[in-house]
Amino acid sequence: MADENNGLPKKFSEDGVHPNKEGYVLMAPLVESALSEALKISSIKVGD
Repeated sequence: MADENNGLPKKFSEDGVHPNKEGYVLMAPLVESALSEALKISSIKVGD
């Protein structure tokens, strides 16, 4: 998803760093999936 300068392509960002609406639409399912996996891994019960 990075451009030649390791930033976000202009299609997904105005400044190459912060996502625009299209960038967020593209990233949302990726973030949701990563968080779901992380929560599965760290769902070990601690304490009572």
